Amino acid sequence: MEGEDNLVYFLSIADLQQTNAYLREQEAYSHQNIKSLTDDIQETQGAIATLSEIRKAILKARRENVEEPQPSTSKEADVPDDEETKIAKVERQIRSTRRLFKEKKAFLGEFLGKVDPVDQETGEGGQFSRLLQELWNAFQSKNPETARGFIKVSDLVRRSERILCQISILFLFAAF
Repeated sequence: MEGEDNLVYFLSIADLQQTNAYLREQEAYSHQNIKSLTDDIQETQGAIATLSEIRKAILKARRENVEEPQPSTSKEADVPDDEETKIAKVERQIRSTRRLFKEKKAFLGEFLGKVDPVDQETGEGGQFSRLLQELWNAFQSKNPETARGFIKVSDLVRRSERILCQISILFLFAAF
């Protein structure tokens, strides 16, 4: 019995040593994780400080860009302040709309250049661009033929490109 007790004792000590080694290994990993998290916290605090400075600079720039009300000309002197603010608001909206159209036009130009590029040597490609341009022209046209609400797409492309264009149109309409 004494031999078995010694065996159990030594097995328990071996098990404790194994557990102790595992815990020391876990302690080292924990210290590494804590150091990494501390570094992350410092980087995040730096990023927050930078973003806060950027926000302050943007707010300051916005305040500086706000135009001071200038004295009215003699023609506008008769217009009440409410109408002046309404006029200014409409003018801002017009400027914003123009800027938005420019941004959308630039995006659309880049997008169409990537989706349906025009080959410089052969001049092939660009079916989407031609289609969209024709649709835009028809939309803005006062011509009664295009005011009917449809455009004959087959007139826009060469015979060899008609099938591709028809498939493209189906995909465009399916997307909407």
